[in-house]
Amino acid sequence: MADKRYLFAVLDKPLEAGKEYAISIKGVQDCAGNTVAVALASTAQLAKKPGAGQVLINEILFNPNPNGLDFVELYNPSKSDWIDVEGLRLGNGTAAFNAAPPLPDLVLKAESYLWLAEAMPAVLNFYPKGRAENYLRYDLPSMNDDAGRLLLYMSDGRLVDSVAYTEKLHSSVLKDKEGVSLERINSNWFAGQQGDFAWCTEAAGWATPGFKNSQSIAEENSKGKSSASPPIISPDGDGVDDLTNLHFELGAGQWTAKVQIYDSEGRVARLFSENKSTISALDIVWDGLSDSGKKANTGGYMALCSYYGAGGRPKKIKLALAVAP
Repeated sequence: MADKRYLFAVLDKPLEAGKEYAISIKGVQDCAGNTVAVALASTAQLAKKPGAGQVLINEILFNPNPNGLDFVELYNPSKSDWIDVEGLRLGNGTAAFNAAPPLPDLVLKAESYLWLAEAMPAVLNFYPKGRAENYLRYDLPSMNDDAGRLLLYMSDGRLVDSVAYTEKLHSSVLKDKEGVSLERINSNWFAGQQGDFAWCTEAAGWATPGFKNSQSIAEENSKGKSSASPPIISPDGDGVDDLTNLHFELGAGQWTAKVQIYDSEGRVARLFSENKSTISALDIVWDGLSDSGKKANTGGYMALCSYYGAGGRPKKIKLALAVAP
């Protein structure tokens, strides 16, 4: 006997991958013969299996409050493709990838979130803004409270994403790092890029399970001409202009670069990775801290990117910055 809880449709041609379809059902009647006045509507898409970077580890809470729990948030950065996450596994690199439980049959729509924890109430008690509708119960791998690594695998062991986390990524202006998550700043950057994760702000509630990260940098701020966005920062941990994205357009080719932040007296306040290999462009996030980990003094600064190609003369790009009180 057919299961009357489901409606099956036979299509005249196969669904096309990456194409979203609108579904509308009209004239539905209940058992008494009453017609539903409003058409039933939904969307559908032929979801695809993820490749490297197509599902991201987007937020991590590894040092929870007492009586709280760790959580990990996944994100589909595509603007169009739905992703079938069935079989994905989270590991910490200390055990075989297949020791972790696989995710169930589930589709992650374009630009959507899925957060994982062993119990939802123990997380939402501390972060009531979290989206319960984007939660999935999952037995997370153990995560150290100071530093560690998370890896997202395909069912066959191929790596989809990996993140090395540490409490040092939290701002030094935070008095207590317990219960504060780390968030991916830009979903267009690969994990491991300088400044790819930052602390969640107090204004957002110290964590954002299931919705947009508090410290995210918009994609449009990462493209075009060399720029500092914003050019004036106030690194006080309030979630408003705490960070600046330094975007350097280097031109076509492969380059080796380093970025330094100078104060108004010409002293180096911050030195980022030297001899960093990049292609066409380079993005660096500055949190307003000096190399000593202290908040930079109020005043004007300059970001200097020095770069060179194979056999070429060194080139430089300068960006003006300021740190507000």
